[in-house]
Amino acid sequence: MGLEYYTSRFLLQARAAGHNFGRVLSIARQNFVVTGPQLQKLSREFSFDPAAFARSAPPEQLAYIEPFLTHILKATAVESIDVSTYEGATHVHDMNAPFSDHLKARFDTVLEAGSLEHIFNFPTAIKNQMEALKVGGSLFLQTPANNYLGHGFYQFSPELFYRIFSPENGFEVRRMQLFEHFYPCHFFATQTYDVTDPASVRRRVMLVNNRPALLLIEARRVAEKPIFQITPQQSDYVPLWQEKSGPPEPVAVCLLNSWRQKVYSIPLSLVGRLWLQYFGRKEDRPALTNRDFFRPEP
Repeated sequence: MGLEYYTSRFLLQARAAGHNFGRVLSIARQNFVVTGPQLQKLSREFSFDPAAFARSAPPEQLAYIEPFLTHILKATAVESIDVSTYEGATHVHDMNAPFSDHLKARFDTVLEAGSLEHIFNFPTAIKNQMEALKVGGSLFLQTPANNYLGHGFYQFSPELFYRIFSPENGFEVRRMQLFEHFYPCHFFATQTYDVTDPASVRRRVMLVNNRPALLLIEARRVAEKPIFQITPQQSDYVPLWQEKSGPPEPVAVCLLNSWRQKVYSIPLSLVGRLWLQYFGRKEDRPALTNRDFFRPEP
């Protein structure tokens, strides 16, 4: 995918909060897809000179993220890794296979801006990225959440990354945000939302929507621990497994009360694709208006 406006802003916020990008590893050599007006907007918010940035490298280099990382985010070095050399990556490696030791604990920043969903062996790919960081370094992810069917192998839920970037693995989630965009591009302004950890609300943080949505994640490596020695588990199942009493007896669908039977029989063509999400408890509503799940960024 590359760095668009919201992901670039996410990185600039980290820089403003004190993150030292230092030595960066980019997963694949990513494009820089911020428009001129968006760059002007970012420059006003974060006080940099867009004209100086435009002069910092030839146009063909500005199409990639390296000038943005070094000139604006003050990274000291940028390396990239890909399965082939077709875009000039620094390292050639298939992310389906584990990293060799010379790539581990070497980088201050790992940037993943749209590769994970295309890599079949996801556990190995994410473990590689985590192991590439020094203790104190940060991993920045931009990855598909909803309505990306067919874009890659996977779409991801917030729960997955909250469980992966956990103290058991030597990590902590600093921020997780979600934003929608208008298909097929990211250039129309929407809104970013902070995403709640399902473990903290003891419910599944779900979203049913009609636009593509991306997750933005900042996770820091706080300790060197063996990664995935404890397999991540979905948070709402763990307390159920620990309960001594058995589950409640299920009720056959055909025996449900009549009003539910009638609701289930309504053709979706009559009510619209998203209307049914408002049935059920308000606190579980899978919508961006649910403030237990999603909070607009100030």
